[in-house]
Amino acid sequence: MWYESQRPGLGDQFENEVGGTIGLVAAMPEAAPIVLGRLRRALVHRFPFAIYYTIEGTVLEIRAVLHTSRDPNEWRRRA
Repeated sequence: MWYESQRPGLGDQFENEVGGTIGLVAAMPEAAPIVLGRLRRALVHRFPFAIYYTIEGTVLEIRAVLHTSRDPNEWRRRA
């Protein structure tokens, strides 16, 4: 992982922050803003990443975890 190669332990911190953001999204799925149609975006704390997801009834589907400098439409190519 790139972050771990930059500083030992940073990769674990990145994984914890992504996991924490996913936990927040799971607990409060409608808290993040809608960015397109039903697609929502939650920003990861401390790292320049965003989690793109949709809500279908009681199902939360993570569509992409992308660096914020990437094209936000990248999630469509992954769908």
